[in-house]
Amino acid sequence: MSLIENPYYCDFLITPTCNFNCSFCSAASDKKKPKVNQLSLSSITKALHELDELDVLRVSFEGGEPFLRKDIFEILSVADELDFLYYINTNGSLISDEIAEKLSHTNVSKICISIDGPNSIIHDHCRGYVGAFEKMVKAVHSLQKYDVPIQAIITLSRSNYKYFYDTLDCIKNLGLTSASVMLLASVGSASTDLITPFDDWSNLLIKLSEDKLSGSLPVDLRIVTTGESSFPWELHVPLLKRERLDLLGAWIDPNNSEPFSSNSFGCTAGRSSMAIDGYGNVYGCSLMVSQPEFCAGNIEDNSLVEIWNNSTVFGDMRKATLEKIEGPCKDCEHLYDCKGGCRACSSSCSKSKFGSDLRCEIAKEIATA
Repeated sequence: MSLIENPYYCDFLITPTCNFNCSFCSAASDKKKPKVNQLSLSSITKALHELDELDVLRVSFEGGEPFLRKDIFEILSVADELDFLYYINTNGSLISDEIAEKLSHTNVSKICISIDGPNSIIHDHCRGYVGAFEKMVKAVHSLQKYDVPIQAIITLSRSNYKYFYDTLDCIKNLGLTSASVMLLASVGSASTDLITPFDDWSNLLIKLSEDKLSGSLPVDLRIVTTGESSFPWELHVPLLKRERLDLLGAWIDPNNSEPFSSNSFGCTAGRSSMAIDGYGNVYGCSLMVSQPEFCAGNIEDNSLVEIWNNSTVFGDMRKATLEKIEGPCKDCEHLYDCKGGCRACSSSCSKSKFGSDLRCEIAKEIATA
């Protein structure tokens, strides 16, 4: 197998353990998993140096909940010596003034903190933890006290989409200026039942698009789709069906070139991205960590360079073309634009690596025709 370009970024799930119980967790975090096999500080240190050797540009420290690791600041001190940027994704429950003050002395680019509702009723329900909202607010204030950069992360689901604008107002009132909304991935603990109903998402997307184009949103908002082509169905299909494709430019720059070749899947997993879970297993992206069939190796057995260059799992992802897709997407006129959607979600829905993304409304229509 010929060598390919090095990965641009890596999601490092430094612990599988979490103190919350989110119903939509893509990592399917389990408090009962054995701690004995979790990665040691020395293994994480070795992996971080190997990521630096691979010229990775950005590392995102995730979990589980990363601040549950007692050696978190030892991990960050290693990252501080290396050349990549790094973020931390957290629920905020463990960030005190003391933790925030320590973070202010690191090179962390930003703390990405989950804010899934405008109040304790909605946020706590989404996070599966009573008191989550109060802890999040305290974390934001502590981080602001020590000038640590913060970005709000909203996971959009059936449980909170009705309160989305209220949540944006809450984020603004907390003194934050930017937010990313993560569209639900049907992997890990999340089922398709948790996805925002298509018509309701279409209505919300149109309003958000109009308000973004007019500059009237409370904060700078970015939508993170699971599909990574320049034609993600999660944005394109709702606007197409409402005959409002004129709004697509609110989220996608029409001048951007398509990052994928004409017949390849629209997925960066194993091509320009990777993820490492709390046990050292390596995947193409963090949405794949609950699906063993996507595991490319383990850092306790081989170096990241060896896994990246020689894994048959990554090799199969890189060689796969859209001609291999199975199910209703095969008959879709938009396939070579959409590029098949998210491979992790598609596999979860269809039980095949090359299956269709059955969350898509057009795929559903073709399947039932």
